[in-house]
Amino acid sequence: MAYQPSGFWEKRLQDHFSLVGTGRVSFSPWYNRWLYRAKRRGLQKVWDTLGISPAGKRVLDIGCGTGFFVAYYQEQGATVTGIDITQISVETLRQRFPQFTFYQRDIGSAWEEMLPPFDLVHVFDVLYHLTGAAQFAQALHNIGRLTRPGGYVLLTDAAGQATYTPAPHVTFRSLATYQERLAENGLSLLLVVPLYHFLNRRLFSRSSSQSTTRWARLARWLDDAGAPLWYGLDGLFLSANRANMRLLVAQKQENT
Repeated sequence: MAYQPSGFWEKRLQDHFSLVGTGRVSFSPWYNRWLYRAKRRGLQKVWDTLGISPAGKRVLDIGCGTGFFVAYYQEQGATVTGIDITQISVETLRQRFPQFTFYQRDIGSAWEEMLPPFDLVHVFDVLYHLTGAAQFAQALHNIGRLTRPGGYVLLTDAAGQATYTPAPHVTFRSLATYQERLAENGLSLLLVVPLYHFLNRRLFSRSSSQSTTRWARLARWLDDAGAPLWYGLDGLFLSANRANMRLLVAQKQENT
């Protein structure tokens, strides 16, 4: 069956309404927490490097999922609007964060009514799940319109030298592709922040995450036990050239 984003993610979040569902389903909740900690570290590097802060900003969280980054931006003093392709996300987050606004929308489709532009548009772990070229192009068109002049877009992808499709629901695009597509939508790439290299890969457990063999259980335990170490090593030795996931920061041009 062909990959259909809305159905795929609705079922995945129904089965795993947690960081496992929005992160790597093959990893444990413990391991996924370290992945998300690395993402927070990447965001802090953005604020420190650019000398900006989310405090007082209007933030759009595209692909708000289980609300991890909604809570993060709330802690930072921002006002958050969230959109997600799934009904379960929007309904749950409306109850959890009644002070914020949430919409069920597909960023890869044309919108009849556009929202007002935002100071920060946060698009983590979304664009590489839009595997079709037309969906990807439409998403960046929408993102450009959703960002105010002078505002920032923060997105994640592998953004390496090549575009490739490792799974039916994943297409990682090259940095050159992003530079070109962002520019087409009035966005200038400012910064590339590596997120992880040692994290986000299995170093011991190569078999299915559902396997119950003694070795599979031990290998998964070793991967989990190593997560804090890999997180620490990424903090010390990570570079943009060797990362397997990157955070791209672009700014909307003032004259567009």
